[in-house]
Amino acid sequence: MSLKVQCSLAECDDLIRVGSRFDGGYVVCKKDLDQSNCLLSFGIGDDFNFESEYSRLHPKSTIHSYDFSVNLLTFIVKMLGSFPRLFLGRITIVEFFSRVSLPLKYLYFFQRKSIHFKERLTNPVVTKIDVSVSKVFSRVNSQKIYLKIDIEGSEYEILEEVLKYSDRIIGFAIEFHEINFLQEKFRLAIAQISKSFVIVHVHGNNYGYRSEGNGVSDVLELTFSKKGTHPNAVKELDTPIIGLDNPNNRRLPDHSFSIIS
Repeated sequence: MSLKVQCSLAECDDLIRVGSRFDGGYVVCKKDLDQSNCLLSFGIGDDFNFESEYSRLHPKSTIHSYDFSVNLLTFIVKMLGSFPRLFLGRITIVEFFSRVSLPLKYLYFFQRKSIHFKERLTNPVVTKIDVSVSKVFSRVNSQKIYLKIDIEGSEYEILEEVLKYSDRIIGFAIEFHEINFLQEKFRLAIAQISKSFVIVHVHGNNYGYRSEGNGVSDVLELTFSKKGTHPNAVKELDTPIIGLDNPNNRRLPDHSFSIIS
C-alpha cells in the first residue's frame, strides 16, 4: 500500500514528536525547530499542546496562533463536559484533571506565551474575521519561521500564498484533508511545495477513512524541511514509526502504508 508523490523524500535523523501523544501531535525535525525563532500556528482547535511544547523548547521564540473557532468558552465547555464523562468511565482521572485545568492553561498560555488571533486565515479575504496570508507574515519580524497548518481543508486555499514566503520558512507540519476526493488539488499542492521543500515524515490520520484503491489515509500529516537540509535522499517513507507515531484515534489501529517519490 503506497502513495506516489511528485516531491523529493529525505531521511531526517533527529525526528521528534511535539504536542499531544495522540491527535494534535506532530513528528517534526528537531534541527528545524532549533533553527527557528518563530512559530506560526494555523488552527488550534481544543488542543494547543503543540504550541505549548514549542514554547517550552524555545521560550524566547515568538508564537502567533490563528483560529477563529475557539476561545476561552470552548475550553470551559470542554471542562464541564469532563464531569459526566468521568462518571460514565469514558475518561481516566488523569484525563479529567487535565481537562479541568484547560481554561486556566488557555488564559496563561495565550496571555504570556502566545498571541491568539481569533481570525480565519483564508484566500480571498471576505468577512471581518478573515485575515490574509500577507497580513499574517507582516506581523512577525522573522526570517526563521516554523509553520503548523491544520485548518480542516482550507490549506488548499492558502498554500500558494504561504509558499511566497518560502525563503522565511525553515520547515512545516501540515495536515491535508480529503486527499482521495481532492486528488488533483493535493498533487498540485505537493508539486508547489516541492520547489523549495522535501518530505521528511508522513503519518495517516486514522479518524479519516482509508482508500480502497491504495490503502492510504484520506487525511495525511506531512512534515517538510527546506531542500538541502538533509543529505540522504530516499525513495520511500513508511508509516507509522514505532516510538514516534501514534494513532490519532487511540481506539482504532494506526494506518500503515508508504509514500514514494
